[in-house]
Amino acid sequence: MSTFALLGIAAAGIALLLLLIIRFQVHAFVAMMLVSLLVALAARQKGRGVLHVCRDDARMATLEAALKFFAPELPVLTLPAWDCQPYDRVSPNAEIAARRMDTLNRLAGAKLDQSWPDVPWLLLTTVNAALQRLPQPDWFAGTGFRAARGSRIKPE
Repeated sequence: MSTFALLGIAAAGIALLLLLIIRFQVHAFVAMMLVSLLVALAARQKGRGVLHVCRDDARMATLEAALKFFAPELPVLTLPAWDCQPYDRVSPNAEIAARRMDTLNRLAGAKLDQSWPDVPWLLLTTVNAALQRLPQPDWFAGTGFRAARGSRIKPE
């Protein structure tokens, strides 16, 4: 899809958002979720993703739950922000660290799920997570392994 077509889709999304909020007085958060989903579906291309930056973790969780209900076939990746500051005495939450590493590993191209790269996908993140530094994609090459029941792991 050309750049001109993508800009047209974005402009139509903004116009629809304004129409929903001003004319039909739909709540801004609901209107933004609907328009984001419609823009993602309009711009869908094989193997291409759409980034949606949420204000905070609560809104990201709400949008993720809504997308799982309204579009269960759409792969949704979440990149939450760290829950602590660098050099803080408190360690990061293990679940948040695991979700971040899984998402970054998938974005870097590790094809753990063979069907994932061939379909359009959506990446949800927050403003704080978007501002945090990330490792280079080549850092993830060869750093992981796939474990399955009954498989053997070579001790190194």
